[in-house]
Amino acid sequence: MERLRRRIPWVLAGFLLLWSLLGWRTWYWQSGVAPLVRAVHQHALTLPLQSRGWIRDRNGVPLTDPRPAWAVALFPAHFRAGAAGAGTAAEARLAGALGMPPARLSQLLRAAGESPTWLVRGLSAAEARRVADLGLPGVAVVEQPERYGPRALARHLVGYVNLSGGVQGLEAAFDAELRGEGGLHLAGYGTGRGAPFQGLGIRPVTVTLEKPPWDLYPSS
Repeated sequence: MERLRRRIPWVLAGFLLLWSLLGWRTWYWQSGVAPLVRAVHQHALTLPLQSRGWIRDRNGVPLTDPRPAWAVALFPAHFRAGAAGAGTAAEARLAGALGMPPARLSQLLRAAGESPTWLVRGLSAAEARRVADLGLPGVAVVEQPERYGPRALARHLVGYVNLSGGVQGLEAAFDAELRGEGGLHLAGYGTGRGAPFQGLGIRPVTVTLEKPPWDLYPSS
């Protein structure tokens, strides 16, 4: 009994130390790390990635026959900062890999300003690899499947989508459910003046999923 009484102060001291450490970590996060993380995300330029749900048959196979494809995204501030002093040469290399006239690429760059933009979509794996192998800053190659393939079924029932969302058929009737809210974005992190943050680069991030996209099974 006496030994137990002697141990109680040590146990209480251990709990006190543990709670002190937890309190310190909470304070450190709220006053130090969290504001820094928020500041970084406030200066993130993002492009939404395709995260729309699929319309599937009872076996789980998409009715739209999606095809593998890749897209090229450009973050102008990162591109210009990384190509400083060699901007024209970098543009020429990128245009060559894309099979695009250099004048057309320059036009897209001017039109984009500081906002990220999609340069091309629907690239094959070989075409995407050609661009990725350049290793140009501010240029991201991401997989973006083509939603409708040559063997898509029940097109009159499924309908189709454009940049605004579902237009006809099930794509339109269940547009809100298929689209969801939030989802995966491609983010480029920079300072308030647009210069890229060293070490962060361009990466996929998940925006808060207030309502995740659904898959639709009309034949279930």
